[in-house]
Amino acid sequence: MRSTASYSNYILAMLAENLRRYWAIPTVAFIVYFLSGVFPILMRYANLNDLSLYIEYSLMNQQPFFMAAHLILPVLAAIILYRYLYSAASTAVMHSLPFTRHQLFWGNYLSGLLMVGLPILLNGLLLLIVRKPVYHRPPSDDVFLDKAASAVAEPDVFSAAAIGNWMAVSLIIVGVLFSVAVFAGMVSGNSFIHLATSYFFIFLPAMLYALLLEYFTIFLFGFHTGDMTFDLGLKLSPYLAVFANQGHFEPLWIAIYLMTFIILSLFSLWLYRCRRLERAGDAYVFNLARPLICYLVSFVGMTLLGFYFYMLGENNLIMMIAGIIAGALIFFLISRMIVLKTPRIFNLESLRQVALFGLIIAIFLTGLQFDLTGFEKRRPAANDISTVSLTYPAIQNELFNEPLGVALKEPANIKAVLAFHKHILDHQAQLDQRLKSDDEFLNQITLAYNHDRLQRQIRSYSIPDRMVYGNAEFQAVFESNEYRTARATAVTEKQNRLVSAVVLPELWSDNEDITATTIIDRSQLKDLIEAVRQDIMTASYQELLNVTPSVGTIEFTYRTATDKLQSESTMVFFFRMRAGGEADRWLTEKGYGLPRLTPENVTAIEFYPPTLPENEMATIPLPERMEKYPVQVSAGLGSPLFVVKDKKEIQSLLNSYRLTAAALGTDSETDRIYQILIKYNFPNGETGDLLGFARYSSGNMSSTRGIGMMTLRASSRYSAGT
Repeated sequence: MRSTASYSNYILAMLAENLRRYWAIPTVAFIVYFLSGVFPILMRYANLNDLSLYIEYSLMNQQPFFMAAHLILPVLAAIILYRYLYSAASTAVMHSLPFTRHQLFWGNYLSGLLMVGLPILLNGLLLLIVRKPVYHRPPSDDVFLDKAASAVAEPDVFSAAAIGNWMAVSLIIVGVLFSVAVFAGMVSGNSFIHLATSYFFIFLPAMLYALLLEYFTIFLFGFHTGDMTFDLGLKLSPYLAVFANQGHFEPLWIAIYLMTFIILSLFSLWLYRCRRLERAGDAYVFNLARPLICYLVSFVGMTLLGFYFYMLGENNLIMMIAGIIAGALIFFLISRMIVLKTPRIFNLESLRQVALFGLIIAIFLTGLQFDLTGFEKRRPAANDISTVSLTYPAIQNELFNEPLGVALKEPANIKAVLAFHKHILDHQAQLDQRLKSDDEFLNQITLAYNHDRLQRQIRSYSIPDRMVYGNAEFQAVFESNEYRTARATAVTEKQNRLVSAVVLPELWSDNEDITATTIIDRSQLKDLIEAVRQDIMTASYQELLNVTPSVGTIEFTYRTATDKLQSESTMVFFFRMRAGGEADRWLTEKGYGLPRLTPENVTAIEFYPPTLPENEMATIPLPERMEKYPVQVSAGLGSPLFVVKDKKEIQSLLNSYRLTAAALGTDSETDRIYQILIKYNFPNGETGDLLGFARYSSGNMSSTRGIGMMTLRASSRYSAGT
């Protein structure tokens, strides 16, 4: 007991001495937290609702002054408390005192935690004292709202729970950052290296994670990166995790951060005991730390330079490899000069180190380039899949809550998705080539396989639209009863929160004066939703892809589940109606009929060249070319190649034309895909035109022989594929 009391007395004595000597650190920390937290609240205390956003962001640790204090003060405290290790004389003096190494380490360690944690606790207590209910939107006395809805209009952003969460999260952040800084100090030999190494280690996990993801994205065909992947990278550092979790830590990650804190603390103590005191003043005091630091710095530096060259070379892998080689040599030489504190590094040992590093990187890149792990070809067996989900921009439904769309579990759909996946893998070489060229617009498709006994497998591919439009497996999935039912349910299950339906005609006059019809009657909205459900259950694949003509679009507006005031937090679902469908029939019966194209009101259909001349396409900037001209269709109109006025041919074209060229497949020997302009004139005097794409047999163009591909004027009025 006497030794325990003596040990505690030594620690308490060191705490008191450190606080007496370094009182400026906690004082500055308290002032920063106070002036950026408590003080603004006191200044606006009578009208705190006006400060609600500032209070909310502050308590979520997304306020710059709080985050700056969290980042700077723990590192500063670690450097000041352990700076005696960087001088042989001061180290000898400290170790000559009646303290063991354990006592010296823990005395300084606990002093640092107290310096960075006490200001947070004091400011948290002050916030608890001055707190009162604060809302973004105060509870309303609106007579149209019941008392329950008024009372929970908005959560209190200045609650005791929010303040307690800020204190806990802030203590975890500064605690982990302080432990990282102490660990960096145990391997460092001077204050500058300690500072640089501390911040390098703090952000190293997230940085390595992001760089590896970029490597995988470039080299591994089908590698998927999504929001969850990005959030995981942020969570690797508690300092960054607040931006992924809106200022809250999940229980699992709290446990991970606490384990990290404990492991780093004990490992730092072990390093302190092993530290050779005569190495004070060196850059790094452990031999193993020197090559490891060089390798880490070189990897980060070469990767950044390699990615920069890759971007300059427009996704050229040779340029990327050149950048990686140059970056590896440059950053390895610089980092080795720093860790050895001398420019005299051109020797046999340095050559061995750079050769070993080069070998490691060569193995890493070779494994990615040739997919030695089999990642690219890996597909689960149909029997191992419980559900499969897939998304594609043209068919993404806003009302699906799952990030990867609706989950399909019917065996036929699972086999169809696997077959389509195989079709993509079989065309990997062609898709890779298309990614490097700019002749066709690519959309991303994402496939996700799920099973209780297996880890979820997700793959994403950039594919051309025509690969989707003409694929039988893809069509089978989206014309299946399972998918149609899920999509219809997503629409109808929210009908009680439906606010309005705005009906927009597909056609409008030259002055673009769109006449819209708004429906707000509850009974009519219910009937219209039922008509839409029936259309969804019978929609064809091309209707689902929105490439077939429609008579108009219905814009449904819903309240979100948390919206109580019926004035905010709404979401919109767009439904394109086909002519003759249930929704079209219902609107016509109710007197909301929309204008539509018929041979009687179509005066002519003009045909234009399907592609721009190569020299003209090259003059269009790449981003605009990819966005507006996905298959090199012309964006402007000159004189037509020929004009169709025969009513029977017009009817045939109205039945077969599409809104995108890719939906028609590819040109054949007997016909070609042309850009068309449908000219119409309604009895009420409304005139206009509509852009589309259609096939037309070359035999029907005998009267136009001799007309060549003409230079077309650019026009922003017409957009390909819309």
